[in-house]
Amino acid sequence: MNNKGITICLTSCSRWDLLEKTIKSLVQFWDGPKPEKLLIYEDQNLTEDQFNLMSDFVESWIGDFCPVEIDYGKVGQIEAIDRLYDQVATPYIFHQEDDWETTKSGFIQKSLSILEGKPNIMQVWLRAPNDRNGHPCHGVAQKTTDGTKYHVLKTGYMGKWHGYSMNPGLRRLSDYQKLFPNGFASEIPWNPKNPLESEILVGRKFFKNGYRAASLLDGYCRHSGQNRHVKG
Repeated sequence: MNNKGITICLTSCSRWDLLEKTIKSLVQFWDGPKPEKLLIYEDQNLTEDQFNLMSDFVESWIGDFCPVEIDYGKVGQIEAIDRLYDQVATPYIFHQEDDWETTKSGFIQKSLSILEGKPNIMQVWLRAPNDRNGHPCHGVAQKTTDGTKYHVLKTGYMGKWHGYSMNPGLRRLSDYQKLFPNGFASEIPWNPKNPLESEILVGRKFFKNGYRAASLLDGYCRHSGQNRHVKG
């Protein structure tokens, strides 16, 4: 196994115009080792024609960047993530949602540097400092042995946020397998009326097991789906 191998796991939900921007920009600014695969879960019950159309679209956007596999069915975000992660055979997952546009390069190598040197860091945020939904960081930037600077997010923000996020970012497969050997859905409920509840509960378990989240000093992505929230 490539000890720096990465699989991209992307959750999608019928916003293919946003998905196009997300995939094209990720390919444009990717700066790490070539991904093993792009795995997409489309959280809708597609017809055969719709699935074939989506597959054609994605293949045209991704080009020869990496192989693509798409699965689909209405299961909710937590189960969709489990189904993606269950197919991963690389040590690293680049988790992606369909409405985050990558804006510049440099994030993969820096994220790898942090995760390789800091086993208690569960994931690396790519959002800009002024775009963290108010989530504070410890004031002094830390540095890896190769000079990559990052902040550690504070725990207990608003009494419930400890740094875990389903937003774009690099993370280890092994951490997920260790804490959730039967998948997120085995112990984390999915509430479509309050999807943030799942992030809170997952983050709580990571926190209780000593994990923290890091954030790069610069922003590398932009939320393109602010007014296009998924329903149901």
